Amino acid sequence: MASSNANPPFKEPACATFPHIPPPPGVNVNTKKNEDDADDHDDEDYSKLYTSYFRIPPNLCMHLRQLSFPAIPFVFRRRRRGFLSLMLSTRNVLVAATLLVLLGLLTLTPSQPLSLKQVYDAAPPPKFSRQFQISNKVAAIADTSFTPRHVPLLMHYSGVLGPEWPIVYYTSQETYNTYLKPGVANVSKVWTRALSEGRIQVRFLPTRFEMTSRSGVNSFLADKWMWEDLAPAKHVLIFQADAIICGNAHKTVDDFLEWDFIGATLAPEGRMYNGGLSLRNRDMVLRILNANDYQKDTAAARFKFEGEDVWYSKHMDLIGAKLPSNEVALEFACEYHFHIKAQKQPMGYHKVHKAAPSKIDEISEWCPEIHLAAPGKLGKS
Repeated sequence: MASSNANPPFKEPACATFPHIPPPPGVNVNTKKNEDDADDHDDEDYSKLYTSYFRIPPNLCMHLRQLSFPAIPFVFRRRRRGFLSLMLSTRNVLVAATLLVLLGLLTLTPSQPLSLKQVYDAAPPPKFSRQFQISNKVAAIADTSFTPRHVPLLMHYSGVLGPEWPIVYYTSQETYNTYLKPGVANVSKVWTRALSEGRIQVRFLPTRFEMTSRSGVNSFLADKWMWEDLAPAKHVLIFQADAIICGNAHKTVDDFLEWDFIGATLAPEGRMYNGGLSLRNRDMVLRILNANDYQKDTAAARFKFEGEDVWYSKHMDLIGAKLPSNEVALEFACEYHFHIKAQKQPMGYHKVHKAAPSKIDEISEWCPEIHLAAPGKLGKS
């Protein structure tokens, strides 16, 4: 019978060539098992325990060799009658846990070795704010008389129009610094987020434009400055603070892109459209502005009615622009009593608080957002 001090026999683990995994202290890997050894069962248990700890599939052995992990800090000690005592320090526990995580990652793609660089590259990229960008379509509002309704109104427009319709908010530097600049006391966080996400952009109006009167707004919209500033868009949606697009609408603005100018009809005979909620072909607008002068035409009373929207309507009709019928125009927007009688569910409304106040309750059943579009404060002159 072998001496009790003899080194116990040792079975080579399944991954015998795995680097940095030495046999337990005092174990002679070259000693063959002696079947007559009195500690035969203890030695067999010892060998099974050792190999169970380090039985690693061959494909993982290859990956681990490539990664060159440090030695596994397990210290084995042979206890009396073949039992083992596994002594783990706090540091060893952390290293062992890290190794187990990496082994789990390796098993995800057993056919291809996974490098540490691949592990880091798999992390999700940081999110950056989307840059404001105008392409083929854009919406615009110009207003320097800020009210608390403006932010909810613009958030509503951003939602119903969608990401393909960025919004430009033209206002004064003073209005922006006082009410809309991120970081200003009591500024809306929702508004700040919309700016950072690139859904809305504030642009400052030149001081030569006076936006507190109806005549001033007409002059602004009949000037090249804004239309050139909105390049390269072809389709421009103009909306004012007293206009709304309904969330329950059966159509969207994109359903009316074929028209060069569309808005609530201004006359029963048609081919004149309100500009407070209107969709216009920017190229056609610039063509008219390059060939005509709004101020001169207004002073000469060239057309029966005043206003930039009537002026554009008449000139577009003269040059053969594609203009909708009254029926189609009322599908886009309504304003007066006879509009609402003819079209119960348009895409939107403009100035109904002044033009058809008795219809507000009826409208709100279909379009509750109408209460965001309150009457404006523009003077006549």
